[in-house]
Amino acid sequence: MSKEIQGKEVIGIQSQALTAEELHILVALADGKTEDEIEQELGTDITLASLPIRAKLGASTKIHMISRAFLLQVLIPRALVVLLCASMVVGMDDGYRRGRTRVRESFRTSLKIKS
Repeated sequence: MSKEIQGKEVIGIQSQALTAEELHILVALADGKTEDEIEQELGTDITLASLPIRAKLGASTKIHMISRAFLLQVLIPRALVVLLCASMVVGMDDGYRRGRTRVRESFRTSLKIKS
């Protein structure tokens, strides 16, 4: 089962052989934290820690690393997650309404025939 790290604006999903610490760094950078803030949180040098992340994602710079993380679906914007959940609910509700509408129409038809 993959591990998930929740950020303010993104959700990180552990894949591409990333460790939990590497995923935490990606989420923090994508959330807009500075390198100093992340270094204080994790107690590690971001410049050194980002090298294996960049290699695993096939990125040449830190900006490219974040971009690749989104493209490879390691990072997912929270807004997209909310939108997908809402569309699923609407889709499920739409199917439910369609079924009820057909029943009502057939019920109305049967009432007209009996009248």
